[in-house]
Amino acid sequence: SDDHARTMSSVSRFDNLSILLCRHLTEIDFHAISSEYILFIKNGDALSKYAMQCLTLRIALSSPDLIYSDEAILYDNKNKIFNFYKTDCSPELILSCNYFGNLLCVKTCLLKKIKQIDSKCYQNFLYEIVLKILPESKVIIHIDEVLYYSYSSKEKVSYEDFYADFDQAAGRRLLENYCKENSINASVMDARYHGTYRVKYVIQGEPLISII
Repeated sequence: SDDHARTMSSVSRFDNLSILLCRHLTEIDFHAISSEYILFIKNGDALSKYAMQCLTLRIALSSPDLIYSDEAILYDNKNKIFNFYKTDCSPELILSCNYFGNLLCVKTCLLKKIKQIDSKCYQNFLYEIVLKILPESKVIIHIDEVLYYSYSSKEKVSYEDFYADFDQAAGRRLLENYCKENSINASVMDARYHGTYRVKYVIQGEPLISII
């Protein structure tokens, strides 16, 4: 129910953190934002009542480069909740799917280094940001609490509904560009489920294999 969350109706400031409500992705100018961190929220979604407290505390304690959290979908007329509990940061897993999800809090200085973002839909937009700043991110924090809520009018939902708005072909191109820019000799193909991929690495030479 709405008791779990609050909807952000505008861009807000909390100490050194700016909340950026994403309506028109092409109009975002990171250089115009003076706060130390930017929190991205999709228009129409909501944060938990304790999200800002959790985020500002982690920022104060660790000064991370990037923060993400668990999230949930409110469905069946907001009477039921489907939770998505995530693993801690895995540089390999993030190349298979954007499990960081819809809540992304990033140091503004890292965002200002990004020359261009081409993604037009919100979920691909976040995935592109993650892939571009991942090589420079030293401290990535996963908050293992549900801080983000999206909504569905469906009577039943599954994990694939967390990627409902994700453009599969565009995501594959993002991964291919990531491999190219980071000198990774690999091909990218779609995996079984929507929003997931398989990165197939080219074996170099004739490496020895130990069977334990």
